[in-house]
Amino acid sequence: MIKFQFTIKAKKEFDNLDHKAQKRVIKKLKELKTHPNIKSILKPIVKIKYISHRMRIGNIRLLLMVQSENKFIIKKIGYRQNFYN
Repeated sequence: MIKFQFTIKAKKEFDNLDHKAQKRVIKKLKELKTHPNIKSILKPIVKIKYISHRMRIGNIRLLLMVQSENKFIIKKIGYRQNFYN
């Protein structure tokens, strides 16, 4: 089973999202836990150190690091307009 773990910084960023956005993120992560090929949904990132994949949930972006085959660490989360600054 797939597991997602937030870093302390990512947890604070998640808490700063509005309630509706938090629900969307949680719903998507729950869906991904049962997805047969999760890496087909995640987009690989090559040039950022300590980040291996990114994911888009509407206008919310997540940066993730693969720790093992079934464990992903969420490093950063936020709205698109503030995310790439």
